[in-house]
Amino acid sequence: MNPRSPPSIWLGIGLCYYRLGNTTKALFTFQRVLDYEPGNVLANNAIVIISNMGDHILRDEEHKQKNATNLSRSYQTDKNNPLTLKLVAEHFFQMGQYDKAQSACEQALKVLESYRASDSNSARENPNFRKDIEYLKSDIHFVIGKIHHVKKNFTGA
Repeated sequence: MNPRSPPSIWLGIGLCYYRLGNTTKALFTFQRVLDYEPGNVLANNAIVIISNMGDHILRDEEHKQKNATNLSRSYQTDKNNPLTLKLVAEHFFQMGQYDKAQSACEQALKVLESYRASDSNSARENPNFRKDIEYLKSDIHFVIGKIHHVKKNFTGA
């Protein structure tokens, strides 16, 4: 692979590596995308997701800070990206900032509802678009449930 290939090519390869379970190579290719496009929301979010799973769970403060920087960069680039908002909510939840986490979840649900309500080309062209929205919405409701549980608001959970 040509190392000077456009970032979109690297992003696609990173997604393939991720789907194949090769998270080490996926992280490398997503980082390559960020070398050329530091504000690439998909690459930043992918790094955050991989960094929070399995063998790649970030344990030291330096890596946690780098993860927070990637997440912040994604949020600053696109404040209405529902996946970014979900990741922000999970970050705030882990930090014990439950009100901020709930606010991010509510904002993400509003964005998703606007996607669902719109009759966009994406919904017509991609049969999985609405299903993906529902999966993300389910994940966001799970985070909201965790927030209610921690606050001992069991009826809200």
